[in-house]
Amino acid sequence: MFPCFPVDVRRLRRLRAVTGRVFLAIFPLLARTASASDPEPAFAERSLHILQAPLLGFSGADVSSVPPERLELDFDEQYANTFSRNSLALTIHNHELRRTGLPWTREEAEAAHAAHPNEAIVFVDGELVRSMVRVRYGWTRELSIALEAGWISHDAISADRSVEGFHRTFHLPSDGRPDFPRGRFVIAVQSPGDKMHFSDRAPENGFSDTTMTLFWRPESELLGWRVGADVSAEAPTGSANDFNGSGSWDFGARVVAARRKEAWSFGFELGEVFPGLDATPARLATSPYGRLALSIGHRMGDQWIAGASFTIEQSPFRRENLGFASEDGVEIGLGVERALGARSTLRLTLTENIMGVGDRADVGVTLSLRVRP
Repeated sequence: MFPCFPVDVRRLRRLRAVTGRVFLAIFPLLARTASASDPEPAFAERSLHILQAPLLGFSGADVSSVPPERLELDFDEQYANTFSRNSLALTIHNHELRRTGLPWTREEAEAAHAAHPNEAIVFVDGELVRSMVRVRYGWTRELSIALEAGWISHDAISADRSVEGFHRTFHLPSDGRPDFPRGRFVIAVQSPGDKMHFSDRAPENGFSDTTMTLFWRPESELLGWRVGADVSAEAPTGSANDFNGSGSWDFGARVVAARRKEAWSFGFELGEVFPGLDATPARLATSPYGRLALSIGHRMGDQWIAGASFTIEQSPFRRENLGFASEDGVEIGLGVERALGARSTLRLTLTENIMGVGDRADVGVTLSLRVRP
């Protein structure tokens, strides 16, 4: 038999009440500590190419969870510069029509089509600023939902001169930029045997499409990796005619995985997007496109993190025969993050297209503020 000891029931009840209060007091701190120990989000971004930005896209993978009934707020300011052309477009402009230093015009596009009706012609020149806010709500310990809305401007910033200086500093090819005026918005795209799609009208600023995402973040790890899955739907709240939205409901899904080893973090993501329409506002045929991204991060003390990413993404225009513009695009991301306190972080991400491999925005810059109230 087990020995019996006298028990003071009132003291036991007081101890239970005190223990409960202590637990309730420290539980939010424990939850934040658990989130802080997650691997850092990847320093990668969605495609901000002028023709691809209206479609649904995924930003850098994030395996962190949000505790039940808690909020996470993200505020992003993104700038991207797109200058995309094939060799034929440059030859037509500089040599056949001798318009070096002048902008593409509708007359030039019509002349190019008449001279080369069965060849691909690609010329895309433009900038955009995307202001975004995302609210993520913890539904359960493993599920959270988010709503993301944004505003797109194509004339808020003109940084062509700075981008050209950046290319000169790092000895990158100019790719024909000096042969055209700065600060223009021009799209001239033609598939072989199809008509020329041309626009030089400055798009109106306005709302982007609105994205809803369901996050699943299981509490258990898989072979030491934090894993998860995201399912997203994008509603057509942006103007397709102004290249602010896709004009349809788009859907996407991805799996993410990350792990931390001492001060280092490693991440992986694999996703697929399914556009809702067969053609974009530029009348380019679309198809489902996949994305693979790898990332690495290094924590430097308690406040600073630096990282890099490698992203390869299929072109939404794979059904078009546009040469490099229909091929997979490759992008490198570099970034730093600083903790502003226990509940907020500020990060800066720079993305650069790998020239000669597919088609992405030439340069992208993202400033992100994350707050957990």
